[in-house]
Amino acid sequence: MQPDRVIQLTFCRIEVYPGDVVTHFPDGTYYGSQPHDTPEYRALAQRLGYGHDIDAYNVDHEFCHSFLPEVLNGQPSRVLWALARGRMAPRMEILHEEALAVMFQGFLRGDIIMAATAPKLNWWDVREEARGLLKGIAPMPMASRAQY
Repeated sequence: MQPDRVIQLTFCRIEVYPGDVVTHFPDGTYYGSQPHDTPEYRALAQRLGYGHDIDAYNVDHEFCHSFLPEVLNGQPSRVLWALARGRMAPRMEILHEEALAVMFQGFLRGDIIMAATAPKLNWWDVREEARGLLKGIAPMPMASRAQY
């Protein structure tokens, strides 16, 4: 089955299928994610600006897991990397990456201002690149991201 959409990042390729998002790593490993049909998941999607579209929430969430570590640290998602290999990242890494992904989704879709800050980090530029990638625009070269 062909994906509906492919998002190519530096450290992975994200394939979007109906009800499924698969993150592929260059070594052939991958991890898939489906939206959770639970009241909590739906409420979070609603709160972050997705309305009732839990599929869009799931796509953006998996994208954020890979995009943010790439842009901010120049590395792949340590959480998805571990899951693709049948392992778990350390609990604090999971919590940090999850919290940042969810917070960024609120900024991406719901215009909720980012609570996390760092010196010389321009979240508006990061958001513009993310929106472009989600719309199919090619990513910035890694060297150009130094401004973030």
